[in-house]
Amino acid sequence: MDKKCDEWLPLGTTLGIITKKYCGVLSKSLQHLELERYYSVLLLLDNCNVPVSQQYIADYLFIDKASLVRIMNYLVDSGMLDRKPNANNRREYVVTLTAKAKKAIPEIKETVIAVNRNIFKGFTKQDKVSIFELLSRVSKNLDEQPRLTMQMEIKPARQIRKK
Repeated sequence: MDKKCDEWLPLGTTLGIITKKYCGVLSKSLQHLELERYYSVLLLLDNCNVPVSQQYIADYLFIDKASLVRIMNYLVDSGMLDRKPNANNRREYVVTLTAKAKKAIPEIKETVIAVNRNIFKGFTKQDKVSIFELLSRVSKNLDEQPRLTMQMEIKPARQIRKK
């Protein structure tokens, strides 16, 4: 899939390949922040601008519970998130950005803009608008289909040792 997308592959596979490439470029650009690939959680919380539950994050980003706990632990331990029991529901945790995360958010946003600018090189403004409109329509059509709930975890590939 170096030059074109193959129609014989399921669209999800093609989008998955593109997602892995995109996340790899973005993660490489942000690796000095030591966020692994969890910048989307920070961007979601910044966009919400209010404390949210861990379940909200899991549902919004299609993250399974085990992965979410691992992500939350990592971001809390790295000083990016505060996590406290919900005063109204002790079984639920409420998550907020720390000052450290708020300081990193502008750089994350700028990097996303720069990466997007690079991947849309050679596209017209209308091409870019069309891509997002078409993907939104695909997503809406998928929402109307019976399906199993699927979550995805994106991890950096393990380094291969040279012999």
